[in-house]
Amino acid sequence: MDDIRKNSIINRLSTGMVYLRHKGKIYKLVPPSRDTRALSEMIYQETLYNFKYNNMLSREKALIHLKARGMWSDSDDQKIEEINKVIENQKIYMYKNNFKIKECASARKIILGLEAELQKKYTIRYLFDDITIEGLAEYTRNMYIIGLSIYNDTDKRVFSIDSINNELELINLFLAYLSKEFITTQEYREIARTEPFRSLWSISKHNVFGAAPVDLTSDQKNLVMYCRMYDNVYEHPERPSEKVIDDDYMLDGWFAEKRRESEKELKKKQTDSMVKKSANNAGEFGFVVSSREEADDILKHNDIDSRMKIKSRIEATKKYGSLEEKDLPDMKLELRNKAMREASEKIKGKK
Repeated sequence: MDDIRKNSIINRLSTGMVYLRHKGKIYKLVPPSRDTRALSEMIYQETLYNFKYNNMLSREKALIHLKARGMWSDSDDQKIEEINKVIENQKIYMYKNNFKIKECASARKIILGLEAELQKKYTIRYLFDDITIEGLAEYTRNMYIIGLSIYNDTDKRVFSIDSINNELELINLFLAYLSKEFITTQEYREIARTEPFRSLWSISKHNVFGAAPVDLTSDQKNLVMYCRMYDNVYEHPERPSEKVIDDDYMLDGWFAEKRRESEKELKKKQTDSMVKKSANNAGEFGFVVSSREEADDILKHNDIDSRMKIKSRIEATKKYGSLEEKDLPDMKLELRNKAMREASEKIKGKK
């Protein structure tokens, strides 16, 4: 992102206002008041209710319609999950191998291709969203939020709730501008971690926009969220390098790796709690798993030695039920090995 684009976004977010010229006059869009948001929410609910029993598609019916036309299936939902998993794995690879330039460039290319594939799938998945009841209600709500937040150059509100539908040209002009100047995730993240906004955030992070959190615009809230995200990264005891922090894919990989480590540790704790003596203190062990899949999930979060022990115990308790500790397969093997060691030591001692 060049400095012109960055400064334009920062200035827009700092004021929360957007200025446009229309038919020789200047108009401004101000952050919607609480009253405006509440009123627009009423309009949204009324729209949902008024079109509930007509022939318009709901989002649920739109999906059924897509499937009936062969444009979508459950396998497409599964494919999206698989693509996201591959993307996450590639990001983790980039984080762990950030010093390998060629390998990271190759992984980045793979991610970009998969993201483009995801975008195509999402386009199909939500093809009819704009003509659904929910889509219409959301558009109507946004139209009223915009319309009731437009002021002229004398700071007078241009529209009343009754006059909005009479003059949509100016409202649509602002809607088109906001759509065209949409701030991407990458832009939010770059602004949040770099100057000049990083210094502004550090100085007055709790009131950087001079408004209560409830009065922040959605764009301002997004930027605050990313600023706090980077605060957490910088303050983390295992903070990654600046190279990783400055690369969105690599940092995503760091987040994903930390999440997986946390999930693995949690699973290990759950496993440890399962491998314990029964309540009767009779030295019995048993595993309570609801399915083979759950057992496999437990196994994959432990090291090889632990997995072998757990696997043998699962199979044994599955076959025989609760067993005495001494009768568990790994315990039997350990006792035999111990006996053999003791016998060997005795023989050595007699020589």
